[in-house]
Order: sequence, then structure tokens, then C-alpha cells
Amino acid sequence: MDAAQTIGQQNAAQQIYNGKRLPVCDIDNTDDQIGKADQIHIGGGLSNSHEFNQIQADVYGRKLIHYQHREAGIIGAWTSTMVESGKVSDYKEALERAGRNNSLQIYEPVEKNIEKYQELRADMNHLYQKIY
Repeated sequence: MDAAQTIGQQNAAQQIYNGKRLPVCDIDNTDDQIGKADQIHIGGGLSNSHEFNQIQADVYGRKLIHYQHREAGIIGAWTSTMVESGKVSDYKEALERAGRNNSLQIYEPVEKNIEKYQELRADMNHLYQKIY
């Protein structure tokens, strides 16, 4: 990851902190906004579905990391607040101070599924352009 991607991630974190949501289902546009990441961290109610997480990993063609902590959302908000307020120098330091445990579930994309979802995505984009 380069400096531009890091800045993009910080901008995305600031948008989330300000209550704006990035369009998770529109990963192509999200890449344009925050840069292409090799992994995606997930949390929330639906992320408790192993099947759905695997589908996401395949659709995005990226490793998904599910941080299995009930308070993952508030820890994320706290780390952004610590960085933006200048209490810590970066997100890595904020996460270390949060005492994040290593309870992670990792979903690796399956190559044959990635190819199928890319075909489906191209079909969807083609139909979308015809409609609009």
C-alpha cells in the first residue's frame, strides 16, 4: 500500500466518522474513492454469516477479515477519534492502544468464483447502462 492509498483510507475513515457511508456493494467506485486495498475488514450483524462473508470475498476478489469482537464498531470509531484529535500519530498506534485482540476470521477469495462474479458484474453493468 502506498501513501496515496493511506491518505485515501484516512479520508474514508473521516467520511465514516462524519456519518457518511461508502457504497460497499459498489466496490468499483469505492476503489476510485479510497484506492484498491488487498483486504477488506468487516463487522456488523450480517458479517456473522460465514456464507455471506465467503460470497463477499469472492465478489470483491479480496481477502475479508472479520474482527470478531462485539464492540468492533465502537473500537473503529474510537481509533479514528484518537487519530483525528492528535492523541496518537496513526491508526496502528490507536489500535494498539485499544487493546484489540487477535480474534479474527479470514475469508480468502476462491479464483473460480471470482471469475464468475466478474462475468455477472459485467452483465449487470451492461444492463444498467442500457436502462439509464
